[in-house]
Amino acid sequence: MRKVPSWLIAIFVSFAFAVLFGIGVVASSLIFQPERLTEDPFGFWLSVGLKTLTQLTSFNLAYFIYIVAQKGDGDSKLQRAFKPYARFVSFVYAKCLQQRVRDQIKKVNRQRFIETANTILESITESLHYADLFDTNGKPLNVKALVKTKASAYELSHHQSRVLWKSIVNIINGRKVNFEKVDYNTIMIGAEKVKNGYATMEASEGGMLVVKNLTMIVSAAVLAIITSIFILGAINGDILYEILSSLFTILVSVLSAIVYGATVVTKLIRAYASRRDFFNDFIELPPEEPKQIDKAPS
Repeated sequence: MRKVPSWLIAIFVSFAFAVLFGIGVVASSLIFQPERLTEDPFGFWLSVGLKTLTQLTSFNLAYFIYIVAQKGDGDSKLQRAFKPYARFVSFVYAKCLQQRVRDQIKKVNRQRFIETANTILESITESLHYADLFDTNGKPLNVKALVKTKASAYELSHHQSRVLWKSIVNIINGRKVNFEKVDYNTIMIGAEKVKNGYATMEASEGGMLVVKNLTMIVSAAVLAIITSIFILGAINGDILYEILSSLFTILVSVLSAIVYGATVVTKLIRAYASRRDFFNDFIELPPEEPKQIDKAPS
């Protein structure tokens, strides 16, 4: 197991103490003032907007610092997953094997389609499979007759028979059979979820970040509203509260960015590993040349 960097532990410990200290100080003299919404609506919503912007800015800045550090570290788990996959892509381009990749994608997608179709059929009849829908010449059987036979054998209700009929028709027509498809552009260029038992080869970092930012806007606005409605008592003063609430907002954003960045890295690692495994099934790479270490002159 890889040792957690000491700097990361220090950051988490510092943040934890700072957050706990801020919460303790703020909670000791909070005053609930909902009238701020009506007495000074412009000032209130301006404060909310600035705090929301602060949280989004600190989140994205911390996220990009974390991701760039992961991508720039040659020994990180992300790079250890990316390099073998990148080797396959480079080899395909160098040897002009693009058509071979397209043929393999078509083969894999066909296999996944049949496996998913079998799962759909087995959930209704247990023994019916994709191959049972066609005769020896590959032509579809009479669906009504097939459903009637299976309905009688398995004592299916009218509703179950109807579902079976629809499923068979959809499978024969290649419709509504949802599975994780392998895409050429994804394999050869770039972009995780697990669907129908297959690890996706996609991980759109930009798309995930946009969605995260949209959710962050909502959560940041809620936090800003809460910290704007509550103020500190006269002993501590409003300035101290604003400093502490801003510090708390930034700390929450940074921690959220690190946690979310770790989630994105995990998804990217799985995507790269899945792509590597795809190539490994039909392409054999030549052994890597050993790295030459320059010796210091004696």
